[in-house]
Amino acid sequence: EQLLAAPEAGFMLADSARRIGDSLIDVMPLIIEVTEAARAADDLPVLCDALNLQGVLLLERGHGQAAERAWCDLVIVATAADNPQYVARASNNLGVSATVNMRLETAIASFQRAVTAYLRLGYARGLAQSHQNLAIVFLEMDQAQDAHTHFELAVTFARTADCMDDVARAEQELALLMLYNGEDMQRAVETVRQALDRFAQLRQPAGTAEAMRVLGVVEMARGAREEADVSLQSALNIARDLKLPDFHTFAVPVTE
Repeated sequence: EQLLAAPEAGFMLADSARRIGDSLIDVMPLIIEVTEAARAADDLPVLCDALNLQGVLLLERGHGQAAERAWCDLVIVATAADNPQYVARASNNLGVSATVNMRLETAIASFQRAVTAYLRLGYARGLAQSHQNLAIVFLEMDQAQDAHTHFELAVTFARTADCMDDVARAEQELALLMLYNGEDMQRAVETVRQALDRFAQLRQPAGTAEAMRVLGVVEMARGAREEADVSLQSALNIARDLKLPDFHTFAVPVTE
């Protein structure tokens, strides 16, 4: 009750418990109560935080429609509060949920709304991530040219933000797109090797494994079987060491 009298403290407890995986705290009921307490107190910043986290928790538990309701509520609250940061977060997450459920036109509209909000904020990393999400959806729809455009924009904005991990992720997906389009295979190899170099510099083995997988696929497509086998085996070894799940190209919800 003391936490709910100060909704910000309740939110911080819920957020921290989720991040560290504290099994002693049932985060879902807590964040619901924090949401209602913040709404009653007209504490819009905490209400926005709580609604976003509530949506993420619901999506993680497989309740996609309930997550979308929380994020739609967040769009309404954030728009009324003239808070483009939360409009962007909610729009991105609505796009992710729509992508999961293969409602691709809805996903595009949501990611485009996120782009508009991030442009207003001048937040380059958010723009990079939203453009990459758009590229992934367009690729799913076999709209290769639109996908290519948005991957290139993702790289540009990620470089502007000096977020080399986002640059690397966009580069490896761009290399796959070059393969699917039948473009210059040597350029595709060079592009994914750039991603590999970035992940190595950042010491991100999971990213290295994914880029190695992409390199193996490209090498195989251009007939370099030995190089492909080496790359794919390296990717598999890293994935096993890190106990990574199967590789997938996928958009990810944001909490911050």
